[in-house]
Amino acid sequence: MTGAGKRTLARHIHQRYARLGRRCEFLSDDDLQPFLPTAPDATLEVRNRNARILGWVAELLTRQGVVVLVASLSPIREVRDEICRRIGRCAEIFVDCAFEVLQQRDSEKIYQRALEGVLDNVIGVQLPYEPPLHPDVRVDSGEAEVEKLAEQVFEGLFERGFLSRTERDLLLGRIEPATTPPVVEVSGEGEEGIAPKAAAGAEARAGEAEAKERKAATRKTREAKPARSRAAAGGARKAT
Repeated sequence: MTGAGKRTLARHIHQRYARLGRRCEFLSDDDLQPFLPTAPDATLEVRNRNARILGWVAELLTRQGVVVLVASLSPIREVRDEICRRIGRCAEIFVDCAFEVLQQRDSEKIYQRALEGVLDNVIGVQLPYEPPLHPDVRVDSGEAEVEKLAEQVFEGLFERGFLSRTERDLLLGRIEPATTPPVVEVSGEGEEGIAPKAAAGAEARAGEAEAKERKAATRKTREAKPARSRAAAGGARKAT
């Protein structure tokens, strides 16, 4: 519902996913506002349409191996289930929150205006919100800060098989992601360029020496082959 903290939590998770080095996209109802404006008292038909559009975009992205986080107020359970079936590998995260807390967070007074009859079609007042029966992860945004909620999500996704143990530990900060050593720029002037050049020269000389050793070993092998062949031939003649 409005004010539960879906977008805040999804944005935080999106930032943490950078630790995995995987492509990750964040989608929300706000992405549709420039094209399909949605008022706080939009009808169920409009909300279902927007949810299906976001689900369709998420489906296209997941086909390309992208991890997609969708924060959307989709009140009808059947529509959410339909979207998850289309996507296939889909985790439903239920961000729950007490109505009293939602009212306290409501800076736009949406719930107050709905209760006063100024607004119609507000989810949770005039229109129903159908909570998921079996969400993959459930968190209560009224009981913890966003960092703690994200940790609960990561643990829940791990338990449900959506994250490996390593991925979970990376997201939780228990281990650090592997890093590639930085490339040293050779300036060509000053002291900063001396050490890299010297190292490069030493590596080149070592490579040349190794190449010479391989050539010498090859020559010895070639020279030894005729001698062994002659010895073998002589032995054969003696045997006969």
